[in-house]
Amino acid sequence: LALGASHTRAQAMWGSELGALESHLGWAPGSVDLIVTNPPFHLGHSVSDETAWRMFVDSHRVLRDGGQLWVVGNRHLGYHAKLRRLFGNVENVASDPKFVVLCATR
Repeated sequence: LALGASHTRAQAMWGSELGALESHLGWAPGSVDLIVTNPPFHLGHSVSDETAWRMFVDSHRVLRDGGQLWVVGNRHLGYHAKLRRLFGNVENVASDPKFVVLCATR
């Protein structure tokens, strides 16, 4: 998922060659049991959840049925609602006033 986190930068650097690189990484649909991430939410000086959303969508694609995506994020980003929309169920595993730890199961 490190590549997914920097996909925008990699796309700018390698263009169409990135697709060929990604096809060789072996992340076939349904091939992953567990993903743990703290997705970036700054894009330059602006706040954006675009990278996180792409990571969530890619995670949903590669996780096997019953596989889990664990996410650490700032509470104000609203990842819970986004993950619920994509995965259908999300558990708030831990939280404090600033951060949340979420587990989405495919």
